[in-house]
Amino acid sequence: MSMGGEWGQKHLAINRLRDITPTVSDWGTDPTNLGNITDNDWDTVTGTGSTILGGAGIVGRVMFDMGAEYTVLVGGKIGMWSTANEMRLYFYWSLDGVTWNPMMGGGNIVMAETVAAESLSTWASVYVRTRHIRLQFYCSGAATANAKLYEVQAIEFADVF
Repeated sequence: MSMGGEWGQKHLAINRLRDITPTVSDWGTDPTNLGNITDNDWDTVTGTGSTILGGAGIVGRVMFDMGAEYTVLVGGKIGMWSTANEMRLYFYWSLDGVTWNPMMGGGNIVMAETVAAESLSTWASVYVRTRHIRLQFYCSGAATANAKLYEVQAIEFADVF
C-alpha cells in the first residue's frame, strides 16, 4: 500500500530555522532577544518591536536565511496589536535575498488583527521552495503598532528508509 511512501517508511521533520538568528529592519524600536524566535520553544518570546506611524505603512520586517534551498512549510506563533487600525502579517520568499515573492499569492495576508492588546495567533502557510523567508508587519493607518514573535519554523519533511 502506498500513501506518499512505502508502507512502514518513516518521515522525519526537520526545522530548517532552528537556532538561526534572524535579521530585522524598518522598526522604530527593534524586537530584542531574536534567538527566541527559532529556539523550538513556543513560549519564549522576543521583546516588543514597535513603530509609530503617521499613516498606513510597514511596521517592521524579520528575515531568515536558511543557508541553502529547502522545500518547507512555514508556521509559527505571533502576537501583534496597535493603538488603532488593522495590523497585518505578510509572508515573502526569495531564492537570492533580493527578489521577494509573495508566499501565499494573491493578497498574501497571513493574518490580520484590529486589537489594542496583544492578540496571539498560530498559523501555517503553504509549502514553498526557498532559501530566504521574510515576515512583514503592516498597519493600515496611523497608530503605534507592535509585534512580538514567539516561534517561527520552516519544516522540511524528509523520508527515512
